[in-house]
Amino acid sequence: MRLLIYFFAFLLCWNVSVAEDISLKDGRVFKDATVSDKGLDFIRVHHSEGIAKVSFRDLSEDLQKKYNMTEQAVQNRVAAQQQKNQAQKAREEESARKLRESLSDAEKSPRYMKGADISRLMVSVSDISPVEAEYAALVWNSGEARRVGLKDQADSFIEQAALFEPRLKDVRSRREKDGQKSERDQERLRKELADANRRLAQLQNQIVGLKGDLAQVRNEQNSRTVFVDPPVIYNPPRTPIIITPPIYPPRPPVFFPPRPPRPVYPVPIQDRRIPAFIPPNSTRGG
Repeated sequence: MRLLIYFFAFLLCWNVSVAEDISLKDGRVFKDATVSDKGLDFIRVHHSEGIAKVSFRDLSEDLQKKYNMTEQAVQNRVAAQQQKNQAQKAREEESARKLRESLSDAEKSPRYMKGADISRLMVSVSDISPVEAEYAALVWNSGEARRVGLKDQADSFIEQAALFEPRLKDVRSRREKDGQKSERDQERLRKELADANRRLAQLQNQIVGLKGDLAQVRNEQNSRTVFVDPPVIYNPPRTPIIITPPIYPPRPPVFFPPRPPRPVYPVPIQDRRIPAFIPPNSTRGG
């Protein structure tokens, strides 16, 4: 039931436009043309060769009256739109003023950033190119300008960010190519790892089989004892060691020069006579 209501409402609101040929003042003729959209001073026409935007000055008087594109009507619409824009701008300025007044002194100044600041913030999170850092800084600055009510600065930042969009697309396309290459490398490594794991599993199965065979051999009841002769150790006869004393050359004769004769010194003759005893208090010959 609801679908039927929507369908009948669509039929009532649907403006059926009949295709017709539209002739312009400059001599152009649009075959099978229908008006799809109207602006302040233009109409958009779909015709057999494509789409065209036609100014009201190129329309004939009948078409201007038909589509309400006379000069007076256009001037009225443009003036009304200008008044609307001015009122909208005044409301935005008033809201920005109230916003600035509501902020504290610390919040009134916008916290602008540069591309280097974004790079330092993202260094521990992901790898970001200088172009992406500058673009992110401009977007951040525009948001900060709008936060404090600086609409003109916000629009300026947005315009600057739009200049980075082509370079940003190139960076992202190169990153996608690098990502596809790394994915291929990872897929190759995964295949190599799977092959290595498969070979390792085969080797482990072989080891398990060899262990089983070894246990079976150990558990055999009818095992034979094999005697093995001890190894013969060959000791060759030792060669006698002859120690030959070294032969030194004869020493040269040692020549001692003759000693010089000792000098003869005169020896003084000592007086070996014993003096006679002279008693005290006596004189010789008395």
